[in-house]
Amino acid sequence: MSKVDAILDTLIRKYGEDLVVEGHEDIPRLKTGIFQFDLSSGGGLPRGRVVEIYGKEGSGKTNFALVTIAETQRLHPDKICVFIDIEKTYDPVWARRMGVNIDKLIVIRPDFAEQAVDIVDAFLKASDVILIVFDSIAALVTSDEIERSAEKDTVGARARVMTKLVNKILAGMHRADKEKRLLTFLAINQVRIKIGVLFGSPETTPGGNAFRFLTSLRVRMHGTDVKDPKIHQSMWARKKTEFTIKRYKMPIVSNAGEYEMMMLPQKGLKVGDVDPWNTLTARAAQLGLLKRAGKKFAWNGKEFNTLKALVASLKEDQDAVEDLVIKTALIRTMAGNDDDESLEGL
Repeated sequence: MSKVDAILDTLIRKYGEDLVVEGHEDIPRLKTGIFQFDLSSGGGLPRGRVVEIYGKEGSGKTNFALVTIAETQRLHPDKICVFIDIEKTYDPVWARRMGVNIDKLIVIRPDFAEQAVDIVDAFLKASDVILIVFDSIAALVTSDEIERSAEKDTVGARARVMTKLVNKILAGMHRADKEKRLLTFLAINQVRIKIGVLFGSPETTPGGNAFRFLTSLRVRMHGTDVKDPKIHQSMWARKKTEFTIKRYKMPIVSNAGEYEMMMLPQKGLKVGDVDPWNTLTARAAQLGLLKRAGKKFAWNGKEFNTLKALVASLKEDQDAVEDLVIKTALIRTMAGNDDDESLEGL
């Protein structure tokens, strides 16, 4: 037995077999229900990790979280999702429209930051929790800031709370990992602008550097409201969201993408749905699963004169749709290509 093997044997006997991580273990993903994002990110949100999505107001951050909750509830009906509503903007009616089963969603509204930290710590220990959404880091207010006069300084109070939050999350995720619980912590954050920056991006996010280092996936979102007079004369019909993956510690397929989420029912889609067909068929054609000759398409031995006819046929055949999604989103095969420049993580 080599010295290294002897050391490992001693450590395992002292601290347990879970101390050593096998090098071949893959990171499973939590699907968001947004095909374009799942495809770009390598299958969805990494399970057992911390994820941060951030952007300006109206960029679709909370809607992204709600749709992810709905998809998680659908795929993991025996697990629980928790929504920690720091901003106090959670609307059960809107959440239901987004597909969330609000009867199975636990919504918590802490009064102040320290209480939020303790709540996070408690749910990180729950064996049946699969997803915790924290909305948002920027809205955390300490008890000192609430109780003391606005004229009094509270220097460093929020920084101390953020340090405690980071430590609690780190310890809780480590504990969950040892217990083989693949819990995902999804934090929502806002954007702030640094004054006097002449070179580079002036953008920053509340919470400090420590939280950013904790994340395995950081996603910047940009949102645009889309009107469609055919759907409604004054209300937004869709939300177009462009996303950029700023930080990743696992294989991804692309560091940018976009999708349009329905804000009003239209074309057979309900609120919260994202139409994946253009992205899906484009990727299928790229992988050789879908053949195109001029304006005609061929799929599974059938020919279609238009893309619309192909999509209509696929929508009627759910088995074919699932097969197409699985084949086009076999990210492990694509992400395993070490020659792909998009896989150079940080």
